[in-house]
Amino acid sequence: MEGIVGPVAEHGAKRSMLSRALAILCQFEPTDRALTLTELSRRAHLSKPTASRLVTELVQWGLLERSGRQLRLGQRLSVLGSRVPRHRVLRDAATPVLMRLHEVTGGCAYLSVRDGDSAVPLDRFGWQTPEGPVPSSWERIIASAAIRAMAAFDRPLRALSTVEQRRPVDRQLTAIRSLGYAVVQHADGADRVLGIACPVVLPAAGAVAAVSLVDLADRCAVGTVAPSLRAAAIAIGRALNEAADVEWVS
Repeated sequence: MEGIVGPVAEHGAKRSMLSRALAILCQFEPTDRALTLTELSRRAHLSKPTASRLVTELVQWGLLERSGRQLRLGQRLSVLGSRVPRHRVLRDAATPVLMRLHEVTGGCAYLSVRDGDSAVPLDRFGWQTPEGPVPSSWERIIASAAIRAMAAFDRPLRALSTVEQRRPVDRQLTAIRSLGYAVVQHADGADRVLGIACPVVLPAAGAVAAVSLVDLADRCAVGTVAPSLRAAAIAIGRALNEAADVEWVS
């Protein structure tokens, strides 16, 4: 999926300026470090002059940051995101569990939440591997495993709209639901990378997050790490159930 268009395609010129500005912010994918004005205007279906004016204001508000011709999401967005009650409660519940999961397995431990048809990381432990920093390609593996795990305990991916598309995905999600976790493997050069994710499931809301691990496959055997991952997801779910200041209702 390329960007999150929202009402762009349907309303075209009828969109308000606020809607157009939000469309610009929503075009950044989890793996996008920076985008040019041209790319943002194309993804958001805006003329370049309109996008330029809106980008200037978003930069002034701290919602975007400019570095030469590159544009990045601004720090103020991170500050606002940290104030979202559900995310705050999730982080509080998950932090000690992720730390322990990383210590026990040695893998990079992630907490991810759903954003449309994608999974985005909310927190993680283990920024370094023995070979160096975690590659960005590994984050794509985690996102793929996490969205599958959450979809299996929620609803099929909304991007898959036709019956022909849904059937193989439904079978895959049924298998994930039976196992209790999703596994994604990917060849990264000469190495094979493994991502495994378990959903954090609440009775009233379904899958509200996913706990994941990623590492080289020869260091991360599914049969070895899956029990620890399941225990981590259950522990976070238990802590969320005990949190009184947020209602987890779908």
